[in-house]
Amino acid sequence: MSSTGTVETWHQELGWGVIVSADTAGGTSADSWSLLVEAVADPSAPGLMGLRPGTAVEFEWSATAPPDNGCDYVAGAVWPAGTTPKRRPSGPFMTWLWRSVGDPGPDGLTTMRESVVDDFDVPRTEPPALPTANGTVHTWRGGRIPLSGDQRTYRAK
Repeated sequence: MSSTGTVETWHQELGWGVIVSADTAGGTSADSWSLLVEAVADPSAPGLMGLRPGTAVEFEWSATAPPDNGCDYVAGAVWPAGTTPKRRPSGPFMTWLWRSVGDPGPDGLTTMRESVVDDFDVPRTEPPALPTANGTVHTWRGGRIPLSGDQRTYRAK
């Protein structure tokens, strides 16, 4: 389900926080991996994104049992209210990039914006020509592999 709410608390050093909303009594647990579009980060300790308490957000949530961080609900995706997140691609290649926007605020956190990179953003390249070789297996896991009769099959010891 999708709802709107406000970030009640965020533990930047742990990468999780709680969102309050009329739809999720008792709060919704959110973590750094659920953040989309815009977040904040501590430039002196890179790696974990977060949200400032008081930030209005939209989020997708589901019920969880047992509770997660004391909450009966968990957020699958969280983004700033009024923005539209670009869905992250799925498939064999996917990544996203967070870029800093401006200087750190009074709390020491820098605003970060997400850029999604999908298969269409990546230039196509030809795979390198790799050498091929033909040969006979003489050892397998450190032991010799004798031929088994006239069947010409290998059996490991």
